[in-house]
Amino acid sequence: MEEAYVVSLLWPSLESKEKFGHSVNLTEQNIFDLGIDQIAQEICSNPHFLDETKQMLLHFCSDPAVIQYRLDIIEDFVINPALTSYFDDIIPVIHKLDSYNDGKFVAGADLFRKMAWHLQTLNVYVECLYKLNSIMKKFRYNIKSKGLRMLDDLIETTLKSAQFQSLAAELPLLNGKLQNMSSVTIGINLDSELRPVEAVFLSVESNPIKKRSILSKFLGLNSNEEGYMGISQFHSIAKKDTPTPFENALFDDLHGIFKGAFLPILATIRQYTSINTRLITSLERELCFYIGMAKYIEKLEALGIQMCKPMIAPIEQRICRIENLVDPILAMKMSERFHGRDAITSIVTNDIEFGPDGTVFILTGPNQGGKTTYTRSIGLAQVLFQAGCYIPGSKAHMSPVDRIFTHFSLEEKPNIEFGRLGEESKRLADIFEYATRYSLLLLNESLSSTSPGESLYLSIDIVKGIKLLGCRAVFATHLHELAASVDMINSEEEGDGKLISMVSCVKRSEDGKATRTYKVVPSPPQGRSFAEDIANQYGISLNQIRDTLRKRELIKDTLLGESSK
Repeated sequence: MEEAYVVSLLWPSLESKEKFGHSVNLTEQNIFDLGIDQIAQEICSNPHFLDETKQMLLHFCSDPAVIQYRLDIIEDFVINPALTSYFDDIIPVIHKLDSYNDGKFVAGADLFRKMAWHLQTLNVYVECLYKLNSIMKKFRYNIKSKGLRMLDDLIETTLKSAQFQSLAAELPLLNGKLQNMSSVTIGINLDSELRPVEAVFLSVESNPIKKRSILSKFLGLNSNEEGYMGISQFHSIAKKDTPTPFENALFDDLHGIFKGAFLPILATIRQYTSINTRLITSLERELCFYIGMAKYIEKLEALGIQMCKPMIAPIEQRICRIENLVDPILAMKMSERFHGRDAITSIVTNDIEFGPDGTVFILTGPNQGGKTTYTRSIGLAQVLFQAGCYIPGSKAHMSPVDRIFTHFSLEEKPNIEFGRLGEESKRLADIFEYATRYSLLLLNESLSSTSPGESLYLSIDIVKGIKLLGCRAVFATHLHELAASVDMINSEEEGDGKLISMVSCVKRSEDGKATRTYKVVPSPPQGRSFAEDIANQYGISLNQIRDTLRKRELIKDTLLGESSK
């Protein structure tokens, strides 16, 4: 049983798969909030394995050993780009072998069909091993990962085994014997009126009977295979519910002839029934995942996005340091919209620093200033990292998390049982039922469905609870008063978490106008200036409203306390 997991490219051991292979770390709401479906579609190289790719992201692993095992393998793919295309070419062969493992195709078949099926399975199995060995030999001195080296060792050991050596030697003989039974010759005796009265099998032939070409018939041409060409039309053997006694007798004889010829072949094939071809076919979905990830990395790098292999910190450190992080969903959208790399140069990168100086980010900034994208990018980076993938950044040092919880603002829905605020509150309460100090919480405009006063009151309690819990969190909000209270909350509330105010910045021109920079930095909240900028941008400052009403001649200067001239 242990041998079946030696070649796994996802799990370094059976124990790791049994311990971490069934964890569920993301809910359907998390999937929607983070855009996991879009990432899975981008990564998946084979539509047949889209669901498996998605499951890899949903069931990300928190074990550093498993994460490192996968990161090392994908690094081999990145460093050796040709490895991707070579493995991509062998996937159809492995898939073919897997299809032969599906016994339903021969369920109820006679002995001879099953024998031919087993023989073909062994042929494809040998082909797979030879092709895999050829690939590994090409890269043997370049691959460094434990997983690919284990695969190489297993293939080498299998090829050198006495059982495989015997199979490789026997297969050509078995195939030849089977191919020598491509047709039978039947002799028919006629009576005095030339009617068929008796039939007998004369021989089993290695060549199939062929139709004689029209040109050959008319010109009287002969060929080396003249003896295997019919002189009449071909007649198909129709399947009837009630064969004639003559047909029954004829095919009973044919069955007996085949049985006598096939028994030696069958006896030989049975020597190899213990071969576990699933050792190879189990690689298909795993290789597809790495092939897809390697292509995804290459695609993003071609757009100018830096991709890096994260360093792994212990889960107890609860750190996440990423330089020049990019949201991959935004990158792909920009690429599709502007058809190429030029659009990517306008994407702003951000540095992430969860650690002693701040574990809970209270993120404020202008509308459409990048708060949601920033929050989502942190979640996606964590998911990719723990699935064993590179992340879109120039450098990273990250601790695993045990779960990711998202709480993005809900739209008003008529069928919500408790109302929008009640539903939001219930989801938040559920998070505290399951989150630990090793979790990641991503809150985006939470509790925005009530008045600013009530929202602030509830939000202060929420962030105090997060600080008490000690987990990493991002709370993107318009509540600038909440961000202004971080020092007070840090000093008054117990817990080893620490709140820090983060701001999505704006840049002011010489004339005082502000534009969004999408750069997120530690800073006190700047809510009032953002509100003034928005008012000026949309023409709703008091002075702009006054000017509009003047132009419409709905007010006079004197009505506003100004002196009339």
